[in-house]
Amino acid sequence: MKYNNPLEVATITTNVLAHYIYQAISDLDKENFIKYDNVDYIKDYLDSSIDCLGTDGFYSSVLNYFYGMNHDYGHDYFDTEEELKEYVLKANLYLINNSLAVDDVSDEYDACEQVLEMLEADRNDNDE
Repeated sequence: MKYNNPLEVATITTNVLAHYIYQAISDLDKENFIKYDNVDYIKDYLDSSIDCLGTDGFYSSVLNYFYGMNHDYGHDYFDTEEELKEYVLKANLYLINNSLAVDDVSDEYDACEQVLEMLEADRNDNDE
């Protein structure tokens, strides 16, 4: 009997993480938003949410923000739950609810640099 739970694999790239951080900072009130004017401050912002990093909630939020709630990542099927878990372990994936595996290949510092560029573009647009 085939294992009845298909596995979806989603990838969090640097670009996906950057857009998520950018949106989070953009949603701050103007007083807090202004202080994110260099990469180190943005990295500090990311590090301050370190308790959330690498959790089901964090990964789900990043993926839902970028791809949407009902995005289909494609499915892999396994004969047993053990085969599924072995695949996840060998591929160094993060498993959420035995149905979504997350491959986090993002570069946090590069994502912060991208965020800074986006924030600077916003500031320049607002200055005009």
